[in-house]
Amino acid sequence: MTIAPPCLPAREGTRPEVAPPQNACDTHAHVFGSAHRFPNAEDRSYKPPDAPLEKNVAMLDAVGFARGVLLQGSAHGRDNAAMLGALTRQPDRLRGVAVMGSDMPPETLHDWNWPGARALRFNDFFRGGQSHYRGGVPQTAAQTLAPVIAELGWHLQFWIDVRDLPDTILTLKQLGLPVVIDHMGRIDARAGIETDGVQSRLGAVDEGWCWGKLPGAHRTGQQAPDYPDARPSRRRWLEPIRSG
Repeated sequence: MTIAPPCLPAREGTRPEVAPPQNACDTHAHVFGSAHRFPNAEDRSYKPPDAPLEKNVAMLDAVGFARGVLLQGSAHGRDNAAMLGALTRQPDRLRGVAVMGSDMPPETLHDWNWPGARALRFNDFFRGGQSHYRGGVPQTAAQTLAPVIAELGWHLQFWIDVRDLPDTILTLKQLGLPVVIDHMGRIDARAGIETDGVQSRLGAVDEGWCWGKLPGAHRTGQQAPDYPDARPSRRRWLEPIRSG
């Protein structure tokens, strides 16, 4: 069995020099543990330290976010208990993105709706033909679950490499649901923005059924800690928002 590498503990949040706008929302955070109450999945790709709800709320307060979105982290597999439990404790401030396979009863999504889940996350991020993260749910499950997702008014969230988007963009569009792409599709900033994958993503945004998240500059750039090499692509991805 492969031993999951440990992750560094989260840094304490600090107030930025430029304050977020009123009612700003942090769109991507995870809660983990505490481990004795919410153990990690045995088959996981990384070993996170405890990051309970209190740390997330402290970060929101420090940075100046009024609201936040919690995503089910793959280290907890398909056991959404930690994330859903956090939502029940902050119903006016937090919403969630869950993970569920097509082998689970669709009625479960109705149970998750009342605490504040509003989307399902699917993992189609591959490296060398192999899934990069263990415990993820593939895109094919979205087709099975699409009717109940539409009934609830939820959206789909995909962790996918933009290089694979030209081959999958039509399938995603045909689901007829709002789609969010995680982490800018983990574009390599060195490749620029004129690649087929980036252009597919930007075209989907222009069509109005797809959105993108901009967190994770460390996944796209090479120049820590501020990743200036990632800024050009981030600015380009914001253009449809600014011009809309």
